[in-house]
Amino acid sequence: MAWLRMSDTAAMHPIVLAVAEHPDATESSIDEVFGFMSRLATMSAQYLTDYVVMFSTCIQVAGSRSRAERLLDMAQFAGYGQLETDSESGRRLFRLIDDPEFFHLKTAEEVAWERERKNNNSNYADHGPGPSPGRRRLPVLRQSCQLA
Repeated sequence: MAWLRMSDTAAMHPIVLAVAEHPDATESSIDEVFGFMSRLATMSAQYLTDYVVMFSTCIQVAGSRSRAERLLDMAQFAGYGQLETDSESGRRLFRLIDDPEFFHLKTAEEVAWERERKNNNSNYADHGPGPSPGRRRLPVLRQSCQLA
C-alpha cells in the first residue's frame, strides 16, 4: 500500500519556514507553498513516482503555469526539492526531498516488495491453510473445571 508520512512537526520545519526568506514571498507564501508541496508529495506517493512530480502535474495542482513556476521557485529556494530536466525526454520535473523528519514515502520498489510478500503469504498452494511448513500443530490440552 502506498503511503506518505509527514512529520507531526512538519508545519514548523526549517524548510517550510525558509519560504519566508524568498524575495517574492508574501504573508501567505509559507502556507501556500506548504499546501502545494503536500499535494505533490501525496500524488507522488499515490502514483509511486518515487519523489518525482512532472511539471505538467505541478501546473494542474497550482492552477496555472505562472503560479506553478512561482511556487516551485520558492519551494526550491527553501529546500523542498530540486527542479530538473529529464535527460531522456527533456521534460521538466520536480524531485522532492527525501527527509524522514519531513516528508517520507514508500518507493515503488518497497511497495512492489510488500505486494509480492502479501501474495506469497496468501498463496495456499504452497503451504495450505494450516500452519507453515516446518511447524507442527501442538495438541490442545483441555482441563475440566469442577466447582466445589
